[in-house]
Amino acid sequence: MKTMLRVPVAFALFWLVVPTLYCQNDRVIHTNGTGVENAVSLSATAGANPTKSLEAGMSIASALTTLASGGKLVLDCGTFAGGFTVNKSVAIVGAGPCTRIVAPSNSDGIYVTVSGVVLQNFTVTSPACIGSCNYKGVKVGVNTGSRVNGFTANNLTISGAPSDGLAVYNSSNITVTGGVFSGNGLTVWGSAGLFLHDVTGAVIDGVTANGNGPSKPLAGVGVKVDSTNGSSNIVFKNSTANGNGYWGFCAVGIHTSGVKVLNNSAAGNAYEDYDFHRSQNLIISNNYGDGTTGVGQGIGLQADQNVTVAGNVLENYYEQSLLVSATTEVVPVVRTVFAFSLSGSSCFCF
Repeated sequence: MKTMLRVPVAFALFWLVVPTLYCQNDRVIHTNGTGVENAVSLSATAGANPTKSLEAGMSIASALTTLASGGKLVLDCGTFAGGFTVNKSVAIVGAGPCTRIVAPSNSDGIYVTVSGVVLQNFTVTSPACIGSCNYKGVKVGVNTGSRVNGFTANNLTISGAPSDGLAVYNSSNITVTGGVFSGNGLTVWGSAGLFLHDVTGAVIDGVTANGNGPSKPLAGVGVKVDSTNGSSNIVFKNSTANGNGYWGFCAVGIHTSGVKVLNNSAAGNAYEDYDFHRSQNLIISNNYGDGTTGVGQGIGLQADQNVTVAGNVLENYYEQSLLVSATTEVVPVVRTVFAFSLSGSSCFCF
């Protein structure tokens, strides 16, 4: 219901347009007499942490310029333009998958450069890209410079990115809960649905990362961590990575340490469902892998150090369920079930 509030205006020698204010759905609507309505959230100016509500088609980039750190943007269902930078500690919250942010053809969908940002409950898509376009659906941090300390992504759906779906660089204290990171890496070799580089302290919980880098030449990965200067204390758990162009879950690099891979499921990835090489202090426990669709290997360990493999179920692999190559300090495999390795070799170690 609209409650009309007329503003009294004195009569003059000519007609004056009478502006109108009315309340609707927790917002003040102001008309200037021309039929144009400007919506402002009632809570936009209240308190230290203001909230702004945006309808489909309104500019997120413009709203961010006037939103204070600690504030929140609440997005309705509908389509919004991407290609903006988040350089304040704010939350951007959608109404669910129906809230759709579309990246431009020559940019990341969202670029986060500061600590304390929360992205929640929306979809990010990218248009087709011609050529080798190294653009991400969502990019957090930079390879050098100031470190992002604290980033949260809840229930995002990211698809169609030429490169990684969600890529996090040079950051700490990362939480990714729920969400779908599938169908990315469409043009760039080695891309992932979810990619962490030089990250300290991250929990990836309950995500789906399927069909990234969809052909083997693109070497796509579901969930990947690597490092140049160091990645450590990373947990992948309760997640699914199926049908990616190369690996399902992957941790690589001599400076990658302390990765835990727990209670995940992987199947149909083109090379290995779980791949680890040149990493240290790994725990790979209670995961499931199925090679029915022709995946060569279940778990691959190559030149890793101090590895615990326990409680996994690996079945139907064309080659080895577990491949151990040039790896030292492997804790004895405990309670791991190797079923139906078609090559006749459940574990090949050298």
